[in-house]
Amino acid sequence: MKNFLIILSLLPLFVSPAFCGGQDDLEKGIDLYEHRYTWSPNFSFHPENVDLSIQYLEKALNDRNTREVAGQHLLWAYFFKAMFTCIDEDCKKDAFSRGKAMGEMLTEEYPKNLNIKFGYTTNLGKWSELNGLFASACQGVAGKIKNTLDDAMAMDKNYLDGLGYRLKSILYYKAPYIPVLVPWASKEEAFEMSRFAVDKWPESIGNRLTLGELLYWSGQYEEARSVFVDMQSMKPRKDHYILDQFEIDKASKYLKKIDAKNSQSRID
Repeated sequence: MKNFLIILSLLPLFVSPAFCGGQDDLEKGIDLYEHRYTWSPNFSFHPENVDLSIQYLEKALNDRNTREVAGQHLLWAYFFKAMFTCIDEDCKKDAFSRGKAMGEMLTEEYPKNLNIKFGYTTNLGKWSELNGLFASACQGVAGKIKNTLDDAMAMDKNYLDGLGYRLKSILYYKAPYIPVLVPWASKEEAFEMSRFAVDKWPESIGNRLTLGELLYWSGQYEEARSVFVDMQSMKPRKDHYILDQFEIDKASKYLKKIDAKNSQSRID
């Protein structure tokens, strides 16, 4: 027993400094990411925390013991930076580009990690929108997103309240139909997937927003309005507070657009 206690007391001397550094960077990166906004009804963002989080998580990637966990957090940190703290398009493009490149590498290294797969496709989808959907589709980006989502949904269709259905419905709606390259693009299938997600996970604010957007984009304004009105009575979930509130606010903006269209129609 005495010898065991002696060995136990000496263990910290034999722990790799690289492991300690990687773990420390990982914990700091995650903590800063979790404090990326002020918790309040009118939350505010902390761009400096997001940037520091990215710095620490990128350092933690260099340690094989922390690489996978750091990578999955890093992809969402890139996405958050682009969506909520960048104030110009160049900043957004840079963040999404980094998420695209990192995600492509990490999905190959960790093919069974769903957080990485969805983080990759989310960044890749936003990147393709900023760089032109048709041009991106011609480069094979739409196909990459679809294949990655298919793989992820084969592993878990229920992940994050059907996030796979939500992302695929947007992809199928927005992707330009191109024979051979994108023969699967279909607005009809997009609606089927979106309605299925809302029916199966009715508490998901994001699923409702997606259905409302598909309706709005297709000119079905009154049905879209009904979806957006329903969203105004929904409360953000604490574990999804930022995105839920963002999506409720986005629905409010769509309502104003629809009301403006209705007012203009009455004038005409």
